[in-house]
Amino acid sequence: MSDREAAENCSFRWRETYDGAAVTEYTGDGREADIPREAGGLPVTEIARHAFAAHGSSLEVIRVPGSVRRILPHAFELCVELKTLILEEGVEELGEDFAAATSLEELVIPASVKRIRGAESLPCRVTFAPGSRYYETDGFGIYRKQVLSGLQRGNETGEFLVREGTEEIAQGVFNGRERLRSVFLPSSVRVIPEGLFSNVRNMYSASPGITEIRVGPDNPVFFTDRTGLYERLGDGGRLRLHRWLGGGREAVLPDEVAEIGSMAFLRCGIQSLRTGSGLERIGTDAFAGCALRDVMFSDGNRVHIPSGNPYLTKDLLRGFGRGGQLYDYREYDRKISRWYPDICRAEMLISRLALPPEADEEARGNYLGMIRGHYGEIVKILGEAARPDLLKQLCGLGFPESDGDAAMAVACLGQLNRPEMAAIIMAYRKEHFGNKIFDFSL
Repeated sequence: MSDREAAENCSFRWRETYDGAAVTEYTGDGREADIPREAGGLPVTEIARHAFAAHGSSLEVIRVPGSVRRILPHAFELCVELKTLILEEGVEELGEDFAAATSLEELVIPASVKRIRGAESLPCRVTFAPGSRYYETDGFGIYRKQVLSGLQRGNETGEFLVREGTEEIAQGVFNGRERLRSVFLPSSVRVIPEGLFSNVRNMYSASPGITEIRVGPDNPVFFTDRTGLYERLGDGGRLRLHRWLGGGREAVLPDEVAEIGSMAFLRCGIQSLRTGSGLERIGTDAFAGCALRDVMFSDGNRVHIPSGNPYLTKDLLRGFGRGGQLYDYREYDRKISRWYPDICRAEMLISRLALPPEADEEARGNYLGMIRGHYGEIVKILGEAARPDLLKQLCGLGFPESDGDAAMAVACLGQLNRPEMAAIIMAYRKEHFGNKIFDFSL
C-alpha cells in the first residue's frame, strides 16, 4: 500500500506492515511530536528509516507509544534540536543510529527492549528501566546478558576493566574512544572479534590507540605477553595474534602464530617483520597506519614497501591478506606497470626484480625493459636520493649492460658528488667489462 496520511494525526504519513502500520514520514513543523498508537485502524508498530529526516529538525520532544515494537535505523536522525525522547514500555528493538545527529544527553531504555542494534554507537548516556531482562549498565559498559555491547557516552577514560562474567565483546565497542589506552579482559571472556582494539574513527590517524591489554590469569582462550594479545586456536598450539604490543622497529613472530588478525598491527611503529613457519592467514588492514618497510615470510618471499609516499604505502599495505593470500602482488605490480620517474617507483621496480617471489615471465620482461630504457634516469634518481643499496641491487640485476652505460652512470654520480656510489659502478665495470680508466672531469 502506498504512503498516505493517517486520519488520526495529519502530521504523519504511514504504510501498512505485516503486523500493523509503520510511520514513514513526519510532516509537521512543531516543537513536540506524539506518534499515534493507531493509523487507519491498525496499531502503529514501526518507525521507518529516516522518518523524521525531512521535517524533524525543529523537534525538541518526541513521544513513542508502547504499540511501537521496532524503531528502525536512522529513524530520528537529523532531529538536531531533539533533547527528549520518551520511549514507552512495549518498544522491543532499536535500530543502529536511530537517534544519530540529535541533541540527546540522556535516554531511558524501557525494560521491554530486547535488542539494540549498534549499542556501541549510542548517541548519549543511557539508563535501563527496572526489570530489564536483556540489558544493564555498570555506569560505563553496556551489557546484553554476558556480552559487552557498548560503552556509555560522556564517560571517557584511559582505562576500562571488562567486568567478570562477561563471555563476549561485540565488534566496535571501543570505536571512537581515542583516549582509551588500557583494557582488562577477565578470565571469563571467550570471544572477541578481530580488530576490536582499533579504537579510533580513522585507522590512519596519529592516535596510538590501545597500547596495554591485560588478561585474567585463568583465561583458557586468551593470553598476553610482552609482544601482544594472542588467542589459542583449538588444539595443536596454533595462535591468532589479535594485537601487537611489542616495542621497537623490528618484530619476529613465533612459528605458532597461524593468523595475524585484522588491524593487529594498527599504527604500530614496526618497520621490519619476520613471520614464522606456521603463518597461514593475514586479516584485513592488518598493518594499516604502519611505517612497515620489509616483511620476510618463512618461505623466503619478501615484500618491500618504499617510504616517502604515504598514499602509495597505504595502497601497498592493503595487499596483505587480500584474496586469501599472505600478500597479493597484483596491486604492487599494477603500481609499477608503467614507468614513473620518482624514487618510490624506482625502488619498487628494483625490489620486485631483486626479491622473491619472482614476477611472471611477461611482467619480469616488462620491468627489465623499463630499467633498460630508463637506466640513466634511474641512476640519477638513486644518486639524488643517496641510495647505494638500491644501486647495488641494480648491479645484481645486470645493470649497467654496457661499458657505455657504466661510463654514463659514473659521470652522472660524479656530478651529483656521490663518489661511494660511483665506486660501485666502477667495481662492477671492472668485473664485467674490463679495466678501463674513467674520466671524472665531466
